[in-house]
Amino acid sequence: MIRIVYIALISFTLIQVTSCKSKQQGDVQSTKRVSKKIAYYNKKYGLQLNKKSNLELYAMVEDWLGVPHKDNGCEKSGTDCSCFVKLVYKQVYNQDVGKHSQEMYAKTKRITKEQLDEGDLVFFKTKGDKISHVGIYLNAKKFVHVSSSKGVAVNSLEEKYYLNTYTGAGKRP
Repeated sequence: MIRIVYIALISFTLIQVTSCKSKQQGDVQSTKRVSKKIAYYNKKYGLQLNKKSNLELYAMVEDWLGVPHKDNGCEKSGTDCSCFVKLVYKQVYNQDVGKHSQEMYAKTKRITKEQLDEGDLVFFKTKGDKISHVGIYLNAKKFVHVSSSKGVAVNSLEEKYYLNTYTGAGKRP
């Protein structure tokens, strides 16, 4: 009887040691994959991501990059800025930010450029006196939006056009 218990104890210990080692190797590989993704996004877009960055946001940006602009569009064949922001917020943050840039502006808490964090909204007046364009702040003064000429794109808030049309920023609801 003691021999059976002894064999069972040794078998259990070996299983535990093996599974712990496997889990540790999986954690190391996962950490390496995350680090590679962070380095990739930083280099490609000039960002300053770290381990706290929401990689789901950047994966969605990457997936939609280059999708053409289409007024009132809301799919991969063409989208407008409001719908793109709405889709990202639903998938990444599970939040409803509204349907149009003006509604989104009304739903968010005003913040300054210096207070911008990843995922905050940036607003522009590109057509007259009303909010007519919205994007999602990434970091390092970069934001993702739907450009009428380039489709879904990453740009800098420091570019002359965006400096001139920038209206404000809002904290996520």
